Amino acid sequence: MRGRKLPFYRPTTQTITVDMTDAEKLRQLYDLLDKAIVLSSEFSGGHSNNFLSTEEFNSVLSDSVDRLKNGDNDQISNLYYWFAPTCDWDDLIHKDGQELSNKIFDLLADLKKSLPVYDIIDLVTDYQNSVDKVMVAFKKKFNRTDLLTAYRHDKLYSQIGEIKEFGIKRYAFHGIGLHATCKDNSTVDFDFAFFPEQRQDGFDLWRLQSFVADQPNKYKKYLDKTKLEADFNNLIDKGSIRQPDISPSTTLYFFTSSLTRTNEPQKARWKFWT
Repeated sequence: MRGRKLPFYRPTTQTITVDMTDAEKLRQLYDLLDKAIVLSSEFSGGHSNNFLSTEEFNSVLSDSVDRLKNGDNDQISNLYYWFAPTCDWDDLIHKDGQELSNKIFDLLADLKKSLPVYDIIDLVTDYQNSVDKVMVAFKKKFNRTDLLTAYRHDKLYSQIGEIKEFGIKRYAFHGIGLHATCKDNSTVDFDFAFFPEQRQDGFDLWRLQSFVADQPNKYKKYLDKTKLEADFNNLIDKGSIRQPDISPSTTLYFFTSSLTRTNEPQKARWKFWT
């Protein structure tokens, strides 16, 4: 299986009744997915972003549906991306199953909102959004986004402080990074990387583990470090994330789609170390 392709908009034909319970939506989804399994079994060959053939897709889909029926709601995330517009189902089944796919995707999108379903992509994105909130707080307070230069060179603020008016109870600079505690008591720890432009969207397994520990109810399954590590390594194996080729090197990972040759110079230098 290969990397995830983001969906484009596809007009749908189904309107989900807003007063349907999640249990009713799941029962309706099971029925539609069973039909999708039967339909996909009638095709062969082909390929998609995540599957080498329709036969492989049908086998994995059948297993995923069985897991979902047995209470594994985490399967909703996988199914959501397989049935999303322009993704695996569309690549493999084409127009033959578009109406069926529309109905399935609508239900999956609705259930993804109402059920506590989060995958590794959701976790990384949530972490990055939390980092962005810290950056916004400094921008609003000090009108700076080059935080290390403002701290080390310009002495604009102290190593440890607070920005309570913008939701930061405490911050502390360390090395090439920053640790911040937000008003909801959640914390985020991140390092900067330079390409040579500043980037703060990098992450690694240790930082994600710390982020999860602060939100045990939201990311309950990832309290199991073995599960988190397996999903993280799966992103690496699929090429969805990687470490950029910069000098000095960084231990941080980035979404591969966010890296380009223009922001990966071979001889970048972090000016605040000179």
